[in-house]
Amino acid sequence: MQADQREDLESEIEEVSKSIQKLSFSVELLARELYYYKDIRQEANQHYLKYSHNTLVQGQPLELIDGDNLQFMEDIKKTLHQYDNKDEDLLVVSVLGPQSAGKSLLMNTIFGAQFLSSAGRCTKGIYCSLLTYEHRGRKKNILILDTEGIQSANARDKYFDRRIVYFVLCVSHVVLFVNNGEMNSEMADVIMMVNEAVKNTEEEFIKNPSIFIILNKMSQVTFSTASDCVKILKDKQNKEE
Repeated sequence: MQADQREDLESEIEEVSKSIQKLSFSVELLARELYYYKDIRQEANQHYLKYSHNTLVQGQPLELIDGDNLQFMEDIKKTLHQYDNKDEDLLVVSVLGPQSAGKSLLMNTIFGAQFLSSAGRCTKGIYCSLLTYEHRGRKKNILILDTEGIQSANARDKYFDRRIVYFVLCVSHVVLFVNNGEMNSEMADVIMMVNEAVKNTEEEFIKNPSIFIILNKMSQVTFSTASDCVKILKDKQNKEE
């Protein structure tokens, strides 16, 4: 197959995938309607809390930030508070990166989560999934956050990347930055800008989350490649100082 034929075929597959995605009907749309309906009927709030609790217990993904309106599903906090108390520990692990970098697939592979992942499908908003286990007689909970891709050519607005990265860094203990190929200056700008914002905030968020950079879709990651990545970040930091 010639290169131009392959590109045409890949482009056609992407268009068909997007069309299928637009026609798909997912359960989170019903959950979202139930959440907003609570403002009209009080009993809907209890139904939504029950739904969110059951979804997390079953290990299914739950919409944390509405992907269409970018609104935080406020009532989920009541459900999550059950897993962060004197008898249990809660660790928040998030993933960030550009679109189609394999973020959802990575979290599914590491944690056995069930985030939807397929060619042509992109996460919108932020989804969460809960992993529970016991260690030395104490219950441990890992809240996994799968986020919408940043650095998109069709970004909602110029502040979208900053808001979503800032939110993730503020609420996470561990952040995985997944990048397609080697670290570029644009991604380094996002990391350094938001990292500085978190350091200077006066709010009591999680301090100094552990950040890991994953260079995805590379045939080989050598010591030289990793060193270049660190160098780019250090250069950005030195410029800002």
